[in-house]
Amino acid sequence: MEIQEKEFEELASTRENYYELIMAVVNKYPNENRHQTALRLIREAQNQQPSPASGEKGGGSEAKKYRHTINDKSLFKG
Repeated sequence: MEIQEKEFEELASTRENYYELIMAVVNKYPNENRHQTALRLIREAQNQQPSPASGEKGGGSEAKKYRHTINDKSLFKG
């Protein structure tokens, strides 16, 4: 019984954390849901920032592809 309660608490915590992350997306990209936009923004940020572990600069192809759209507010809808 204790294991089920612990698993339930972990699941509830995970759900709360996911909801917090998704609701942090104020403006989603057209034709995307909040999850997709959050994932895109996280990946772009990770690709653009230097990696603390490696000391190398980021900037993958996906980040380059969408870099010009980050400041273009006309692409966002609420």
